[in-house]
Amino acid sequence: MLKRNGFLKAILLFLGLVLTLSAPVSFAASKAKPVLNIQRWQTRNGAEVYFVHEPQLPILDVVVTFDAGSAHDGNAFGLSALTSNLIFTATDSLSEDALSNDLESLGVQYASDAGRDMATVSLRTLTKASVLQPALKIFSEVVGHSKFTEKAFSRIKKQQLEAIKAQYQSPTKIASIALYKNLYGNHPYAHSVLGTMKTVKLLTLQEVNDFYHQYYSAKNAMIVIVGDVTKAQAEKIGNEVLQYSPQGQHAAKIPKVKALAENINKHISYPSDQTVIRLASIGISRANKDYLPLVVGNYVLGGGMTSRLFEQVRNKRGLSYAVFSYFSPMLRRGPFTVMLQTRTASVAEALQVSKETLEKFINDGPTNAELATAKKFLIGSFPLRLSSNSAITSILVSMAFYHLPLNYLDTYRAKVQALTSQGIKQAFAEYVKNNHLVTVVVGKQKQA
Repeated sequence: MLKRNGFLKAILLFLGLVLTLSAPVSFAASKAKPVLNIQRWQTRNGAEVYFVHEPQLPILDVVVTFDAGSAHDGNAFGLSALTSNLIFTATDSLSEDALSNDLESLGVQYASDAGRDMATVSLRTLTKASVLQPALKIFSEVVGHSKFTEKAFSRIKKQQLEAIKAQYQSPTKIASIALYKNLYGNHPYAHSVLGTMKTVKLLTLQEVNDFYHQYYSAKNAMIVIVGDVTKAQAEKIGNEVLQYSPQGQHAAKIPKVKALAENINKHISYPSDQTVIRLASIGISRANKDYLPLVVGNYVLGGGMTSRLFEQVRNKRGLSYAVFSYFSPMLRRGPFTVMLQTRTASVAEALQVSKETLEKFINDGPTNAELATAKKFLIGSFPLRLSSNSAITSILVSMAFYHLPLNYLDTYRAKVQALTSQGIKQAFAEYVKNNHLVTVVVGKQKQA
């Protein structure tokens, strides 16, 4: 996505590890003292607010999340991204130059972003009144009274087309686009968030305005507030940031994802020295009850440099510099992916070893020793993942959007500790189908 001074890191998981967690707090978790004191309520116009009081720094993070990702593009692929990229160009009362100058003069950080599930509009500001009040005033106008001019629309649309073109100069991007297309077929997750050259060229300013007014509404929003403000201040901020937004309705539910019925193999010719390989199957939604068994098991399979895939593909055979696997859970079932690069002459062997390692893990699960090591790392590193306002914000956005329980962080370590090798084996057998894989190979020549 095209961003301006973006601070909010990607929320989706990478390498199958736990969600990014953070908070400078004591980690003696108990019922009396939660890991994070998360407070939740609704604004006057019905939007949910998640708030954490964090007084150590005079900083406030506010993120408004809308159910407005590319899964709602319809046939206008790239519409969600183009709308998001036009946020912060102008408002009804501020021209593009005036908006940019006012935000820069306040020294705030701001961003808009869109993925497959969600779109976010975010602000980071100092909490002293001389900065906070004008920053929130502008931010609320951006959220609810954005104005998209023909000039900005033409410029941002051109930038998005250039970004799409750049994707096809990267074999890893080409592989990712092909992977989603072949995994999801006609499902709304199938197309690239940025869209295609053909679809984006056809997008109109009217379509962007219609998308904005339909999806950037109060009933389709959630607000996360983290920082050095009181609950009373946070309640006021929650009402203020959506004061200009239409009431609207919550977005229609994304269709369920159909499981693959067979293996799909796709080769794409590309003149690179290394060949990019992706293996993937339909994985899980973020709400799946087996989320923790799968991501903890994946740490053993392909979550780091001590994993089975790393040992078999890289250490023993030198077929790839790095190899990883990870789950990408979404509102609906996101992909489970194995990723690596190898020499063109080694493609067949690398594929064979990767598939055999995956199959063995599905059949056998982790050993008790492997699971103990994974638990030790994941539980032991938990405090290190709780260290900044922006990371607290990220976890709250995920908790809000994917409707995770408020005690998710409090129960995380105990639930990880309670996992068994048999439970992980059963979860992998149910959700990772080694005979229903999409295999994408991007490189010079096709391998048998």
